[in-house]
Amino acid sequence: MSSGFPQRANLNKAITETILSRAGNNTLMSEKVPWIRVTSCLHEFLTLESTPMTDSFGERYGSNGRSGKIGVNKNGKSVYANDLNDANGNPIGQDRSFRPAPTIESVAVTQGNEGLSKKTNFTLKCFTMAQAETLLQYFLEPATNILVEWGFNENDSVLQKSPITPCEIAEYHNIQHLTDKRKKSKGTYDATFGIVTGGGMGFGDAESYQIEVEITSMGEMPAYLQHHKNTRTGTEGLNDTGKEFDVADINDDAEEENSVGKALFKQMFNDLPAHKRIDTIKNLEFEPWATNQGNFVNMDKEIRTDLIEATKKGELHSDKKDADGEDISIPTDTPLFDTDRYIRAALAFTILDLTHTKDFKSRRVGCKKIP
Repeated sequence: MSSGFPQRANLNKAITETILSRAGNNTLMSEKVPWIRVTSCLHEFLTLESTPMTDSFGERYGSNGRSGKIGVNKNGKSVYANDLNDANGNPIGQDRSFRPAPTIESVAVTQGNEGLSKKTNFTLKCFTMAQAETLLQYFLEPATNILVEWGFNENDSVLQKSPITPCEIAEYHNIQHLTDKRKKSKGTYDATFGIVTGGGMGFGDAESYQIEVEITSMGEMPAYLQHHKNTRTGTEGLNDTGKEFDVADINDDAEEENSVGKALFKQMFNDLPAHKRIDTIKNLEFEPWATNQGNFVNMDKEIRTDLIEATKKGELHSDKKDADGEDISIPTDTPLFDTDRYIRAALAFTILDLTHTKDFKSRRVGCKKIP
């Protein structure tokens, strides 16, 4: 069995139409202005946005005695650098007058472990030490929950911004919530929700400070693959796994002309991961479509081994001699046959999708009950 399958999925029709509508239209794309928003779930929450639409000049560029605001909390109230106090009740840092508000410099999203995890890195640029020290309290505290959103300057995108409430942000744990938002925005909105796992602070140009933040979140593949793993149902134990076919049974089938497919199926089954070797899949040996020998390529290890040995010893070309009159042989360290094995996609996905029993219970995520 091959080690994996290409990660492909059908794009939603609305998203496909959006992509095709931009093809060859440079003017249309040049009118798009991206926005980025990051939200820390620490303290009273703090949200920074790359292109805030309602800031006044004083809020954006500061005034006498303080710099521009660093963001808004969950109540919509503006937060300034000196609003956060230390353990002694004193304002954190010494702010400066007429310095711009912090900005979001960049965002980069990378997939890891074949879609099982996701890392998001973004950079915050601060213009005073007080701004930097305040933002450190929100964005560089390990294991802090961070929501990162981005999109374009159009209604379909902007309308999908999350309200800054614990319940609404917690919904991003559910991949279906984000999938629905992508569909409603016609592919112009996306987001990721994770925890702080790294970062640091350094000096930038023009007396500025750069805060690098790394968050890690669960990838989207587990939501698709979770039922491919063994399941626990109610108060029962794990399903009975680790089933195997006897080698003698496999050999008997291999010797019968009409049972070669069964022998190949049984070899394949014995090499599956233990949590997939269950009765539900084992009983496919009685399904003719599953045991058709055309389902398998390069599956029989014994045949492959025999062919390799025969080729190395010159048995397949005994009429050929080398310069010394000896039978031609091939060096043992030369790879002769591919060791990868393959099964038909229909059978592969049937195995991936089947479990002995499934009984998924409702669970609470955030503030709503979902299946």
